[in-house]
Amino acid sequence: MIRQFFTISILFFLPIISSSQVITYSDPVKDDGNTTGFDIVGKVSGNLLIFKNVASNFALSVYDDQMKVKETVPLDFLPEKTFNVNFIAYPDFIYLIYQYQKKKTVYCAAVKLDGNAKILGQPFDIDSTDIGNRTNRIYRTIYSEDKQKIMFVKTQRQNENITITTLLLNDQLQLIKKTQQDLSYNDDKNVYGNFSVDNDGDFLFTMSGRASGREYYNQLNIVTKPSLADSFAIHNIDLKGKYTDDLHVKIDNINKHYILNSFFYTEKRGNTQGIYADTWDKQTSSSLSNLFISIGDSIRVAIKKSGNKKEALNDFALKNIIVKKDGGYLLMAEDYYVQQSGGNGLSPWGFGYSPFNPAGYNSIQTITYHYNNVFIISIDKNGNPEWNNIIFKDQSAYTNDNALSFAIFNSGGEIHFLFNELEKRSQTTLSDKSITASGDININTAIKPLNDRDYEFLPRFGKQVGSKQIIIPCTYRNSICFVKIDY
Repeated sequence: MIRQFFTISILFFLPIISSSQVITYSDPVKDDGNTTGFDIVGKVSGNLLIFKNVASNFALSVYDDQMKVKETVPLDFLPEKTFNVNFIAYPDFIYLIYQYQKKKTVYCAAVKLDGNAKILGQPFDIDSTDIGNRTNRIYRTIYSEDKQKIMFVKTQRQNENITITTLLLNDQLQLIKKTQQDLSYNDDKNVYGNFSVDNDGDFLFTMSGRASGREYYNQLNIVTKPSLADSFAIHNIDLKGKYTDDLHVKIDNINKHYILNSFFYTEKRGNTQGIYADTWDKQTSSSLSNLFISIGDSIRVAIKKSGNKKEALNDFALKNIIVKKDGGYLLMAEDYYVQQSGGNGLSPWGFGYSPFNPAGYNSIQTITYHYNNVFIISIDKNGNPEWNNIIFKDQSAYTNDNALSFAIFNSGGEIHFLFNELEKRSQTTLSDKSITASGDININTAIKPLNDRDYEFLPRFGKQVGSKQIIIPCTYRNSICFVKIDY
């Protein structure tokens, strides 16, 4: 069923709200130079833990509430050839999950650390696999929203098959259930993704299919496995003769729903027509809503002022899904594309959202990154659109896109969008625009960097670490530092 959605509720009078943020900067650390990778782990026992990687030398920096470094702890117990380092943060400890390779065997291992990055017990192996000459990127770590269920998913491809092994553990890393199943797989036609586990320990992922690698998907299945089941159940979802691109899945643990979203198309290589919205009820193993929301001309004109309105949504990519208590949700998409000097814009599906790139790509100065408007739509529990609005922004950069795009901060009553915006005299500030539960947009006082233009915020690498707190990384000359924003 196609739902036509032509109205738009943009507010042209936007009130200024007095700022209530408290801003705290960390000192730039000389050793955290322009080759430092980082991951904001979270708040543990009152400390902020930040993982840092300098040329495969791993460490955890411990910051106090004033963003002062208490200690930087080298993770020198990690074996050589360690890769895919992940963290699960709890109020008073963290699990460090990592993979490493010895000869032709890959190990998936874990260690428990306290809020000062000190080891609580010895590291231990969870699983191992002889990979022969195949790729070593076979494990991924997923966990439930309440962090009480942790799962390791192992995928091994060979010829026209893929073997998927799941290891479900509790929050003490004790094994609950191990399951293995073979599925058919064609690299050019199939995409298996969105591996997720809910609070009950139930596993799900999606299988999308297409006739060839250059087309959108015309087949969609959701694959589920209850926590103690021995095999997967494959459920076909009727796309009603339409096409989708990359699917996004969000678990609604309160209502026991799986929310599936994508852009949809009426032609296998056509323009974006609107939003595909499906709410899967895991208790009945069926779709509660399986709808195609068509985006009308008024929205297309507002969302992208220039160009053909039929192509207005073609460069948008889904970014975030925020679930409401009643089973509805907010869906956010950003206008994103890259452009070669003297050439046409390139599809976001070709480049994707690049990871943090501290040093930049000096060899491809002809590439320009564009991150523009954000489209927000509210969808009710029945799949019907309620309201929509636009966060207007216009961002571009050469070399890398580290400072582009946005972070979101959920304060409970509003969703804040934090992004860099160029003001007068080439001064960049961190803009703060928020959207209310009814779809109204407020402009909050922008956050200015310290009295030095060498600071630059990196908002899309930020992380909310508390109900009223978010950490945003930034660069200062050739160093990485962090700013804590308290609302």
